[in-house]
Amino acid sequence: MRTHSAMHVLCGVVWRDYEAQVTGGNMEPLKARMDFEFKNFSADLVHEIELKVNLLPPNLTEIRIVEIAGLDIQTDGGTHVANTREIGTFKITGHKNKGKKNKRLKVELSN
Repeated sequence: MRTHSAMHVLCGVVWRDYEAQVTGGNMEPLKARMDFEFKNFSADLVHEIELKVNLLPPNLTEIRIVEIAGLDIQTDGGTHVANTREIGTFKITGHKNKGKKNKRLKVELSN
């Protein structure tokens, strides 16, 4: 649930702030990767994204299947946390250029 919810947050931040669409992804317990269609990609951008994901407004207290207020809303039948605080600490552990438009971010969650 935590990883799945964190990926929604990541996708919401990347779409809201960079308008980069998701091109792929994969999840494991407390680890995931997400591929995006970025035109420009750098370590500085990865750090900026991580800061934005970890600094969500404290008034985000509820996730419904699935709406993260002001960030992400979509139909999704997967499991999610009841509160975004349950996701824990979000860390981008790797990034890779997978082609002209496809950029991959690997993430891990911890308490």
